[in-house]
Amino acid sequence: MRPSPRLVGVLLLLGCGSPDDGWTWVPVEGTRCANGTTTGMGMRTREGSKDLLIYLMGGGACWDAGTCYGLSLAWNVTTGYSGDLFALERLRGAGIFDVFPDATQVFVPYCTGDLHSGTLDREHIPGTKTRHLGANNLDALLAELPRPQGRVFVVGTSAGGYGAQLNAERFAAAFPNNEVHVMADSAPMVALDEKLTGWGEVWGTTSRTALPAGSRRGLVASKRDWLISIFSGLSPEELEKRTLELPGPNLILDGNQHVFFDAKDLPGVKEYVEAWRDGRAPFE
Repeated sequence: MRPSPRLVGVLLLLGCGSPDDGWTWVPVEGTRCANGTTTGMGMRTREGSKDLLIYLMGGGACWDAGTCYGLSLAWNVTTGYSGDLFALERLRGAGIFDVFPDATQVFVPYCTGDLHSGTLDREHIPGTKTRHLGANNLDALLAELPRPQGRVFVVGTSAGGYGAQLNAERFAAAFPNNEVHVMADSAPMVALDEKLTGWGEVWGTTSRTALPAGSRRGLVASKRDWLISIFSGLSPEELEKRTLELPGPNLILDGNQHVFFDAKDLPGVKEYVEAWRDGRAPFE
């Protein structure tokens, strides 16, 4: 896949990535973190690649002064997310990237506290705007991405996993001539109807979950994910029940672990993701 000339120019001028891992930081006009600063995306281009991998970063959620600034339940709300942070980002080495060694890879940071789904500014603290603009940021980022010859894979962990699912239609619309497949890690769509009614009013959430026929969806989650239990308000027992009832094919694992894609060692998970990637059983 060949990036656009404009994007190539930005990559060459910035040189913000580590030469060891091939990542480069690309600031994107029109994006805003919750604190009002511009953000962007990490890119790792592969010579001759046909596929595109888009990774949505996770990091909690917040919806009022207490959760955004008191408890600080969402990452990067007060700091923003720039190339300096990306240069230190441990998740640029997440194991999920190794499953797509030949794809051009995109790292979408998280700094809006809204599951990558918001469209509104709010004043949780009088006189201070909190920009819940995750969906708007995705539109700006997608407009800058090269159009691949092959498939588009969208993956996300935790809040990024919800963002991947809530914006599935947005990704499909951005790549109308490509297969678009979506997978979430530790983001089961349980209790979200109740939660998003309230959160969505704060964030101006856009819920666009539809995918074209032939697109593959996947979910990796633990039965009693400790963090999702807290955020959803569900007991571990009720969370397990609802998670197991979700339409699949999903990989639901014993225990209460939160997030799997970050680890380098992905036993069982790696094989499931590869089957999703390649359209093999159980994804035929």
